[in-house]
Amino acid sequence: MSHNTGRIEFNANVTVCKTNGEEITLPTTLYVHLKGFQGARSTHLDLANSTIINMLKLRRGGIYALMNNNGDVIEIYVSKQDSNLIGITKLKIKSTLFSNLRTTEIGEWIWIGVKGGNLIINLKKEHTRAIENIIKEKYPLAIDELIK
Repeated sequence: MSHNTGRIEFNANVTVCKTNGEEITLPTTLYVHLKGFQGARSTHLDLANSTIINMLKLRRGGIYALMNNNGDVIEIYVSKQDSNLIGITKLKIKSTLFSNLRTTEIGEWIWIGVKGGNLIINLKKEHTRAIENIIKEKYPLAIDELIK
């Protein structure tokens, strides 16, 4: 973890499912960006991979999408209307970070957007808290006072 940035790094593999049916899997860095650092208003996920960002036609703002979780994979489904706008139908993100994360229903709404060269993923509060608890267990002294 970088104490100055409040971003905890995890390895991940991301599969981008494009509207033309092509699937591309890339290794990437997944960050948990903690609330209160570098202006983050909430704890969220950052995917730092310029190839993935360049595949998306989303340049400003964001969209709502549906998320499911299966073991250590989260799948993000983009609506047909938004798929036509941003060029992808689904993202699959595989990381050990998600192994204890469970969705409570099929298709929970999340927000995704691009900011500062990263793909930002805002999860529901219950998932954000679960991820913060995983981080607290892994880095108890570093962030104990940050996440309350």
